[in-house]
Amino acid sequence: NLGELHHEFYPQYVISSSWSCNIKQQQIKDVFERTDLEFIASNLHKDWTTPKGPGSSRVNEIISWITAHKNPKRPILILDDFESGWALKGSSLDTAGMIVFCEQFIGFTTERLLEAKRKLRAQLRL
Repeated sequence: NLGELHHEFYPQYVISSSWSCNIKQQQIKDVFERTDLEFIASNLHKDWTTPKGPGSSRVNEIISWITAHKNPKRPILILDDFESGWALKGSSLDTAGMIVFCEQFIGFTTERLLEAKRKLRAQLRL
């Protein structure tokens, strides 16, 4: 499903996970390449992780990254699960139609793919 989304929208990828503090860009690329997700490895943004700071929240990190890098011609989609991304629910990013929540341990299902496509297309129409 992620591959299908990629081939339609050709996004760049950014990691907001806290484990990006302990891993280098090449290491994450290696993981994506070994798991048949080389299209992600090849399309990581040059600033591939959201800025981390003492006491920063995921919402603020993502907003900071978007503020610094948003291309008005490219939509933004945040994929997360409720377990780690609960603070995103109801945020300005959520109300702007930028977030798709997946179920933990289930992933990016066909239903979530369709939701993602709708949200990305809606942003492109603005």
